[in-house]
Amino acid sequence: MIDSEGKRMVGAFDLLKPTRVEVEKLAPRLAQVTVEPLERGFG
Repeated sequence: MIDSEGKRMVGAFDLLKPTRVEVEKLAPRLAQVTVEPLERGFG
């Protein structure tokens, strides 16, 4: 992602490399996302 000043922004998925991603739909506009395992130092 690039911000308004042209600098690169770091998102959570740039830092995390999960082997399993689970998405649970809780409501029409609400979901719970579980990623595991987290990289070393994130948990």
